[in-house]
Formats: sequence, C-alpha cells, structure tokens
Amino acid sequence: GAAKTREAKAVVCREADSLDPKTGEPRKDCNSGAVGVRIDSAQAVNGAGRASEFAACLEQFAHRNGVLAAEEVAVLSDGKREAWMERIRKQLDAGRVDLIVAALKRHRRFEAVAACIRTCEANMDRMRCDLCRRRGLPVGSGIVESACKRIVGSRLKGAGRHWSKAGANAVLAIRCCLENRRWPDFLDWRDCSAAAA
Repeated sequence: GAAKTREAKAVVCREADSLDPKTGEPRKDCNSGAVGVRIDSAQAVNGAGRASEFAACLEQFAHRNGVLAAEEVAVLSDGKREAWMERIRKQLDAGRVDLIVAALKRHRRFEAVAACIRTCEANMDRMRCDLCRRRGLPVGSGIVESACKRIVGSRLKGAGRHWSKAGANAVLAIRCCLENRRWPDFLDWRDCSAAAA
C-alpha cells in the first residue's frame, strides 16, 4: 500500500498420523514439521484475481512436503478464515442459521464448536437478522459497545486509576444522568434525599 511496508508470512506443514482419543485433536509428530517464511504480501496485486508470489511459494512448499500424498489435508489460514466468516455473516444476515449449523456440524468434535451449535439451535428463532432489519430493528451490539466505551471506559479506565465499587457506581450513575440529559432530575432526587436525612 501507500506505506510501502511488507509482512513476514509464515507457513507450517505438520503431519498427524492419529487423533487423540480424549480430545479428538490431531496428534502431531514433532519431527514431521517444516516451516517456510517469506517477506511478502499474501494478497493479489491490485485485486487482479491472480495468486500472489507468496501463494505460489506456498503451493510449491506444500507439494515438496507431501501434500499430494496426504489422505486428508486441513488448511488453517487467516485469509480463508475471513472469507469463511464473510459467508457465515451473509447467511446470518439472511436468517439462514440452519445453514450455519450444518456447516459447523462437520467440526462438532471440538467442544467450542459443539457449544456454538447448541446455542444456535436453541436460539434459532431469535437469530432472525433478516426479519429484524425489515422491521427497522438493530441487529448489532455496536450501540451498547459504544456506550461502554464512552461512559465507562473513558472515565474509569486509565493509568493509575483505582476505584472502589461504590465510587465507580456513583461516577457511572452521574455519567448516565448526563448522557440521558436527566441532570435536573438527579439534582432534585439528591435534594430530596438530603432533606429526608
């Protein structure tokens, strides 16, 4: 890009001959690994649709390390993960949680994936982003995250700041009153509380 910087891209090939009977994770032979590193960009040049130099080197590296003779190949890649997540996001936006669950079921031997499947199946009727959008309802947590950052994070977090629970709650109550434009109500409540005491 404009910064003219590069990244160190790394690839690791490992052979797994068996699965751990307890976890289902592949068992890796410590002596079977091969590592390749190259300073490059993994993206195609100017979105040309052709593979980058790194992708070509990766293919050669995999062939040299026996990928064609492997019974089964698993590829973990952050770029592929982004493409996969984009597909899942589109399915979620379309209200097709059933397709997401079907895609996840191939990996259900992992407890985290199995838990995700259970959550999706139990909440399928609530995960209808398509219906919410048609009705003009929000489907993301951005509003809440923004409020946490603006009201909580900007005031309570920071170097050298220490709070008691009561002090933090009091400051947050005041900040919420200000954010909600209810400062006069807070002052009225405070005056009434002081008079009653």
